[in-house]
Amino acid sequence: MRKKHGLGTRSRFAFSGLVNTLAGLFAIFLFQILLNNASIANMLGYLFGGAVGYFMHTRYTFRAEFSSDNFRIYALIWLTGIGLNLLVLNSLIGHIYPLVAQFLSVCIFVVYSYFLQSRFAYPRPSRRP
Repeated sequence: MRKKHGLGTRSRFAFSGLVNTLAGLFAIFLFQILLNNASIANMLGYLFGGAVGYFMHTRYTFRAEFSSDNFRIYALIWLTGIGLNLLVLNSLIGHIYPLVAQFLSVCIFVVYSYFLQSRFAYPRPSRRP
């Protein structure tokens, strides 16, 4: 039977998410000042935040080793999560208050990311009796 990630892992996931979000925002603001191009600053900031997230989730959240396998899976989950986030956001905009739509789309991204990362990018090894 596979051991589940515990409450500590979920708390570390939330903390890591906060750190990579703040890092991404900082990068967006910095690139905006340096490049004076909102689209490029946004893209570079998200990439930077995603990289910080990979390092935080690998070493701190899930206490795993870096590998090309968990990097590829993490990147795929992260990219599809951003797509899901935008899909949900765009489907809600115009129907509910925009900040509520943003909040709900972020919540869906977080749950989606945690669920898939904990099972596929950083699964716990099975214990044999």
